[in-house]
Amino acid sequence: MKRGLVLAVIVVALVLMSAGSAFAVGGSANYYSGSAIEAATVYGPCYSYLAPADAGWGAGVPAIPCWKHTSWPLITGSPAVYISNSFYISGTIGANQWRWYRINIGNIPANAVNIVPSGYLKVNSDNADRTWINGRLAGTDGEVEGAFVDNHEWATIQSYALQPGDLKIGPNYMDVIVRNYAGDSSATGNPTGFIYDFSATWTYTEVQTDVKPGSDPSALNWNGAGKVPVAILGNEYFDVHTVNAATVTMNGAAVGVRGKKDPTVMASYSDTNGDGYEDLVVQIVDTDGDVIPAGATSVTIAWTLLPEFGGTAMSDVTDIKLVQ
Repeated sequence: MKRGLVLAVIVVALVLMSAGSAFAVGGSANYYSGSAIEAATVYGPCYSYLAPADAGWGAGVPAIPCWKHTSWPLITGSPAVYISNSFYISGTIGANQWRWYRINIGNIPANAVNIVPSGYLKVNSDNADRTWINGRLAGTDGEVEGAFVDNHEWATIQSYALQPGDLKIGPNYMDVIVRNYAGDSSATGNPTGFIYDFSATWTYTEVQTDVKPGSDPSALNWNGAGKVPVAILGNEYFDVHTVNAATVTMNGAAVGVRGKKDPTVMASYSDTNGDGYEDLVVQIVDTDGDVIPAGATSVTIAWTLLPEFGGTAMSDVTDIKLVQ
């Protein structure tokens, strides 16, 4: 069996789970405010509460280190610093202000299933904050909306543990709304700032693909004639019956269909690699053109899941041997 190649931005380790079966992959990431790869964009200030991504926020700017009040605690063991949209508080100082922070916390490859995260997100702000991880509300500290009582929420770092389902295929984000309570009208008498540290590890299982299953190497002549069998391999965590077979492509080339009046997708199910899990085999139409460039040694197999299984777009890069 030929194993697909996975491109990963994060540190990756591969461990073979069982012969001819799936591969467990591990990754890790650490993002913190003020780092050289600062991943936070800040929007505002606004003068009433808005949910993340509300059009009323307008355009965002890259977050920068800001003035730090001596009473604000740092995150133990982290180089994180307080950040905002400007060094000193901007806008109408003394009024209630809200800022939205959108932070990229890493990418998961497009052939990942059974994603299991562990780790934490630590945050603090002056004054109140509400934190989401990929849309899941992780926690709230202080009165982000409505009337407030200043209980010096800025004095305590909040820590939120990652939960199953927090990370997903593609880019992952955390969103934080920070409210600065109305009060003193001087920049250092009523400052605002936000600090965070995201530290996580995760494992997931690769969904692999195989061009011309049963042959090694996958030798093919892309000459505009015939069809090429492509298999999406099932595993313990991935049921190939969740794939919308009509959406499978190889470097953009589509799956074939039978019939004109009631066309059906040329797809079948069988265990092509003998691992005990059913695989989806489709027939990709060989077309003229530069679908597979001369000298190519790999192709991208892409597909989406059926709507009832989330409609997620997935893909894998797998090796071939192009015969000219």
